[in-house]
Amino acid sequence: MDIARTDALLISLQVDLDTIGLKQLHAVLMHRGFKSLLMYLPCFKPGDKSLPERIVHFIARHNPGFVGISLMSHEYFGAVALTRRIKQAFPDIPVIWGGVHPTIEPEMCLDNADYVCVGEGENAVTAIARAVRDGQGFEHIPNLCYRRHGRTVRNPVEPAINDLDRLPFCEHLPQAAYIAHKGKIVPLDRSCLKRYGRWRGTVYSIMGSRGCPFACAYCCNDFFSRLYGAKKIRRRSVANIISELVRAVNDHPQLRYINFQDDCFLACSDSYMDEFCRAYRREVGIPFVVRCIPSFTDAERLRKLKDAGLAWISLGLQSGSDEVLYDIYNRRSTSEQFLSAARLIHKFRVAAYYDVIVDNPLENDEDRYKTIEVLTAVPKPYFLQLFSLTIYPGTFLYKRIIPDFPEHTDAYLKKNYHHYQHNDINRLIRSSAYLPVPFTRLLVAYRRRRPESALFRLALGLASLLSGLVFEPIAYFRVFLMSQNGSVTKALKQLPVFLRIGLSRYSKQFPTSITSLIERLVRDDLTPGKASGHKTS
Repeated sequence: MDIARTDALLISLQVDLDTIGLKQLHAVLMHRGFKSLLMYLPCFKPGDKSLPERIVHFIARHNPGFVGISLMSHEYFGAVALTRRIKQAFPDIPVIWGGVHPTIEPEMCLDNADYVCVGEGENAVTAIARAVRDGQGFEHIPNLCYRRHGRTVRNPVEPAINDLDRLPFCEHLPQAAYIAHKGKIVPLDRSCLKRYGRWRGTVYSIMGSRGCPFACAYCCNDFFSRLYGAKKIRRRSVANIISELVRAVNDHPQLRYINFQDDCFLACSDSYMDEFCRAYRREVGIPFVVRCIPSFTDAERLRKLKDAGLAWISLGLQSGSDEVLYDIYNRRSTSEQFLSAARLIHKFRVAAYYDVIVDNPLENDEDRYKTIEVLTAVPKPYFLQLFSLTIYPGTFLYKRIIPDFPEHTDAYLKKNYHHYQHNDINRLIRSSAYLPVPFTRLLVAYRRRRPESALFRLALGLASLLSGLVFEPIAYFRVFLMSQNGSVTKALKQLPVFLRIGLSRYSKQFPTSITSLIERLVRDDLTPGKASGHKTS
C-alpha cells in the first residue's frame, strides 16, 4: 500500500528550540500549501546508534519528498552521521543542507548532502517542494549547489528578500513539529517546550530585521553581505512585528519576555523607533530584550525603549583595545563608546550582559589588560559573557590567522565558542567583572611583575574562588533584580525561569567536563520531562 507523501521534513540539530530560520522555512511551506514536518534533535550525537533508527522509522512512516537539515559549523559531524544513515535507508530521498555552515562551506557539505542551499532559503525551499510534487529535478532552482559528474555546480543566488512583511509569522509552538525525547520521536508539546526551550519556553524570539551595519572580520554576517553584493539592513514594518507579537502573547499566556534577535535593534531611523515604542507599549506591554552596538546607543532612544518595556540589553565590547577592535576585528566601535553606552544603560536601570572575545592569538597581554581596565570601569552590576574566538571560513579573520596558526584550520567544526581556555588571563578577565576594583588592580599589577610566580597563581586562585562563590552570584541576583525594576517579589517569582541558563553561564568558569555535567544536571533534574504522556511517531 502506498504511503501518503509528506512534502518536506526539516530537521534541526540545535541543542534548543530557538531556531527562527528553520521555523520560518516551515511556516513558509505550510503557508504556501505544502505539507511540512519539523523535527528537533537537541541531543543527537554522531555516535548514537538507537536514535537514527527511530528517525529512519519516522521517515518511512511519513515518506517526505525531501529532507532538509539546518546546521551550524559545530553541528557538521552530527549532520554527516545523520545524512549517511538516511541515505543508506532511503537512497532516493534527496537530502538538502542549509544554514550558516553550508552557505560558507558548500564544497565540504556536498561530500555528504545531495544539494546545498546557499543564503536565504524561503524561495528555494518552496521551489524544491514544488519540484517534488511535479516530479521534476532541482537543478534549475536558484541558491542550490550540487555535483554533476564530479564537478560542483553553483546556481545563481536570488536577491535577498526585501519585503519581509510578506513572510508568514513563525510559531512559538509550531504545528506538525516533533522532537527527540528520551530516545523516541514524539510530538512537540508544551511539556517538551518547557523542557527543551530556552528560558523554559517563556521567552518568545523574533527578528524584526535582517542584516548588520558592521562588517566585523570574525563574523559571517560580512560573508552574507558579500554574497548578496550589498550591506543593507532590511526591516519589517512596525505593524507587522506588533501583529505577530500580539498573536503570540494571546496564544501563549506563559510568555514573560520578547527576545529581539536582530543584530542591532537600534540601527533604525528615529521615526521607526518612535512608532515601535508607542505601538509596543500600547499593544504588547511585556518586557523585552534587545541587542545593540555601542555607537548606536544614545540616551533618548534608551529612555523611549525603557518606557516601552525594555528589560535586558546585550552590548558587545569584544576587546578593550581599540587597536584590536579596528585593526584585527574591523569593528568600528571604540572602547570609550562602549563605556558611554554602558553608563547610559546603567543610568536607565536596564539589566545588561556584555560580550568579550577571548583566546585571540593576535592579541597580546597588554591588549587583554586594556579589556580588564574597561570592565572595571563599567558600572556594576552586569553579566559578562566570554566567547572563545572561533575562526570561520569566508571571514577576513580566517584568511589572516590561518597562515600563522594552522591549528585553527578545522577547529571551528568541533569548537563550542562558549567554552574558553581556562588560563590565568581569562580567569582574570572574568573575575574583573565581579571583584571589587582594587582587588582586580592588585592582581593585574602582580601579574605584570611576576606572571609565573606561585604566589600570583595562589592569589588568583583564591580571588577566582571568592568571585565565583560570592561576588558573581550576588551580581547575578542584582542584575536580575534590576530586570524586575527592583521588585524582590517579582525577581523571586521569575527566578526558576532563568535558573537553567543562569547556572549554565555560571558553569563556564569551570573546566569543560564540569560545565557539561552541570548543564546535563540542570536539564535533567530541574525540568523533568513527561515521557509517559507522549505518543511516538
